[in-house]
Order: sequence, then C-alpha cells, then structure tokens
Amino acid sequence: MAEMNEGTRYRGWVRSFRDTWGFINAEGFQGDLFVGLKGNLHLQSLAKDDTVEFEVRRDDKGKPEAINVVVVGRQGGLPAPSPHSSPGSLQAGILGGGGGCCGGGARAEVGHLVGQQLVGRIKSFRDSWGFIQSDSFVGDLFVHKKSNADLGPVGSGDPVSFTVAEDGNASGGFQAVNVAILQEDITNLMGQTVHGWVKSFKDNWGLLNSSRFEGDIFVGMKNNKHLPAMSLTVGASVEFEVAPDDKGAKGVQAVKVKLVSGGPPGVAQQLTMAASARQGMIPGFGIPKPEALVGRRCQGIIRSFKEDWGFVISSSFEGDLFVHKGSNQHIGVLKPGDAVIFDIGLQSSGKCHALNVQAASLPAARGLPLGGACAQAASPFQLGDLVGQRCTGSVRSFDGTWGFANSPRFIGDLFVGLKSNPHLTGLSKGDQIEFVVRSSGSKSQTGFEAVQVQVLGGGP
Repeated sequence: MAEMNEGTRYRGWVRSFRDTWGFINAEGFQGDLFVGLKGNLHLQSLAKDDTVEFEVRRDDKGKPEAINVVVVGRQGGLPAPSPHSSPGSLQAGILGGGGGCCGGGARAEVGHLVGQQLVGRIKSFRDSWGFIQSDSFVGDLFVHKKSNADLGPVGSGDPVSFTVAEDGNASGGFQAVNVAILQEDITNLMGQTVHGWVKSFKDNWGLLNSSRFEGDIFVGMKNNKHLPAMSLTVGASVEFEVAPDDKGAKGVQAVKVKLVSGGPPGVAQQLTMAASARQGMIPGFGIPKPEALVGRRCQGIIRSFKEDWGFVISSSFEGDLFVHKGSNQHIGVLKPGDAVIFDIGLQSSGKCHALNVQAASLPAARGLPLGGACAQAASPFQLGDLVGQRCTGSVRSFDGTWGFANSPRFIGDLFVGLKSNPHLTGLSKGDQIEFVVRSSGSKSQTGFEAVQVQVLGGGP
C-alpha cells in the first residue's frame, strides 16, 4: 500500500463490509484499507459501494485504518446518513489536498452557478463517479452516475455539458447533473483514446460505438492481437484509440482496445444492445413488453390523452400503455408530453394499464448541443426543435410506401416515406430505427418527416 498522510482526507468507496468491519479502496493508494465501527463510533453501519470520505491513522500495532469516515453517497440513490463530525472536519475533508479517489482536488466553488448549463471535461472517473473541470470555475466538481442514470461509459478528457446542482448527500457540496458527452466528428479524434462499448462482434471483427461520435468504428483482432479470443461481447465497455484504417483511405479503426469496468450501460448503450438482441446477437435480451413488468413502477411520457383516457410511453417497455381516470381518480388534467411515474397493473381482461399515476419531472435537456441516442431519456421536444438532429425510435405503422414513427424525443407521430428514403425497400410495424428529422413541404403530412432512416432491428 502506498504511503498515506495522516490527517489528510481521502475519498473512496467501500469494497466490502460485514457486521462491524470491512475494507475501503481509493485511487489515492493501492490495496485495501481496514475500516471498523470501533474506530468510527458515529457510524451505525456501512454498505458495499458506499462513497466515503475518511482520514487514515495507524493503530497500536502500526497498521493503517480509516477513521472519521463520512458517507457522501449511497449505492442506489439512498440518502447518506447525517455525519456527527463537526462542520470543520467535513470542510477539511472536502478541501484536503492529499488527493482522493479519482484524483479529486479542491472542491469547486460553484454556488453562484447552480442551475446553469456549462461545458467542461472529465478530469477522472472510476466505476460510477468522478470529477469534472471547467473554465467556468476553479476546482473539481463531483459527478455520480446515480444522479446521471443515462450517462454511458466515460473517461478522462471526455468533453461534457452539464448543469450545476446542490448535492443533497454532502453538506454544502455541489454536483454535476444532466451530464452528456459532446459529440465530435470521428476524424477529429484521430490518435485520441475514447471510451465506448461493443455494438457487435463475430469471428475476428466487429463494430464499436461511443458517445463521443455518431456511427460505428471497425475493430479487428488483426490489429488487437493482445486481446484474448472472444473477449469482445456485445455491450461490453471498452477503451480504444482511433486510428487510420489499413487501406490508408479516410476510414478509421479502433486499436489498442482494452476492456474496462464501466458500470451499468447508459441509454445509448442499452439501445444498441436492444437492437442487437432483435438481430439475434444477444439471445433473450430486448426491450420487454408491459406484461413482463407487472407490479413495476416506471417513468414515462403521456403520448396522447383525450377526456378520460389516453396512452403513456416509456423507455422501460415496448409500445404504449393504456391509462384511464377511472383507475386513477386522483389525477388531474393530463396532456401529451406530461412526464409521469406509474405502476403497471393487470386488468381483469388480461391487458395491462397504468395505475397510481403521478406527475413527475424529467430532467430537461433543451439547449444541449447533442443528438442521437444519448438524449433519448430527456423531456420531449417539439419536432421543430429537432430539425437536423438524429433520433432513435420505432415504426408505429407502415402501409405500402409510407407510415409513422414515434420516439421518446418528441410528442406525436413523425411521417416516414420511401420517397425520401430510396435506399429502403420497406418498413414494418415495431422496427427500431434511427433517422434525421427534416421539415416537409407537403401539407398532407405532419409538417416534418424522417430521412436517412436506418433500421437498427426488427420488431418482435
């Protein structure tokens, strides 16, 4: 274990804890650090993956242990217990200059920036949390995936947009929310290390995706001979360098590929995996139907509502779900685009419907300079706001040469026709597609249409 300075506060995570003792890890040192309730009488318990701040001392036998432990983040979003340590010790812990987990230094002074959207870069990131730096402030701003559930794999140096918010789990602290990786032209990333995930892989080659750019990048075992055979599985988090392809043309390929631990997949990664599942790449994986989620509480958006009934859509399941005031007498007026949380129930007819419907607030993403699947969980836009942007959705209906598509990114239907997509031979209801929104001059359509349509996977 590297030498640690007594009196310096570190930030790390609980690797394991049982009964009254366990071990802490941090990037400020190697190996395990003992932590026990005997040396932290203010604590009742700790849990695996808790984010903690602590100091180090040596016990009577000269062995190091963690003391003055403060829980600043709980796995699964549970509130951290209020520490009994004095405000002075907590302040010293946050501002300690000895280097904590993920290289966190001085706390960012951003109280005057709360609610503002900024841009910056990931300073460091490990497992589910890290720090952001920006020209808009001095110091490091804490970021955690539990407050950014849609954030996919990230790594040091990634450019991001984010909103500054108060951190309810750290007294006087702040954090980054609505974090989204900014996309660039892949040719501008030549020679850079990028984080992403495996879209597909078969035999000796496949395709990788990343939130840093749109589209796919080729990966082959020929130029990644260091990888064990069959180590690249769909959905796996990877780190790689963007390099010119072997043909010397304008193409690119991924080299120096290595597997990394990226935590649970983000929205873009989940969409890729779901599309791959529909193509038979991941047996048994896919977006479930509501029937498979009976009893679950979900978050979604009202797709349509008239008088006493309508439909709600959600990224948690396929299709839409019936909602009626008769089963939700407490709800007020609902309109398309409203964000709601609800339980999935089963009617006597055997069909599913939404119960215990409540208004919710989805994180707004208006003004974010990004498109593509990364923004799918944001509040819905009007179609006019999405012109020129690439979205992901599904075919609601298709007959002959035209039909309509839906997406969580906007309210209502979007026209899609073969005339504006001559590369397609047809579409089917339920197809998962990627497309660009374009204004349409035809008065008989919705005023907008889907172009450059690509089929990600067929419907069930």
